[in-house]
Amino acid sequence: MSDTLFIVPMLKQLARPDGAGTLADLAPADTPVVRPLAADVVVMYAIDRPNRLEYITRKTFDTMDMDLDALHQLAVRNLPRCLDRIQLHDCGDGVIGISAGGTFEATLLLLDDLWPRLAPHLPGQPLAAIPSRDLIFTIGSAQPRAFELIAERARTPLADRHHALSTAVFIRQDHGWSAYNN
Repeated sequence: MSDTLFIVPMLKQLARPDGAGTLADLAPADTPVVRPLAADVVVMYAIDRPNRLEYITRKTFDTMDMDLDALHQLAVRNLPRCLDRIQLHDCGDGVIGISAGGTFEATLLLLDDLWPRLAPHLPGQPLAAIPSRDLIFTIGSAQPRAFELIAERARTPLADRHHALSTAVFIRQDHGWSAYNN
């Protein structure tokens, strides 16, 4: 497949609270390839076209001669090419906002090499909120009121709910993310 250089991961909410955006009405071959991340968030895979993202369906995946782990590794390896310079923003009270161009911020959770570099700014274990695909906030679990502050960010009111992701709080442990309940 000549598009492999353009395959990227996208984080999506599996089922929105209002029931919109579910995959139940699609034929099995037309459903996107999905890998669980944590809480209500999954990783889907897309080809980053010049003006749109084309999600990889089961039908397309079946022709790709790779398993899901290989697809995931390929997409994560391609992700840095889609990012602008990663920038940290002090949001106050130890909360850090991270920007990288405006489309793939939430997928920064998948970059295993990023989180050790952020460790000096995040005392304890990293907690994260991804209220939309273009917003990511993080704080160290040892910060005073860390859970309360990051949970507040997870519930950030969004002007455009089209790319809403999750109100969950995530914690990084053992090179992966899971839902965090204080």
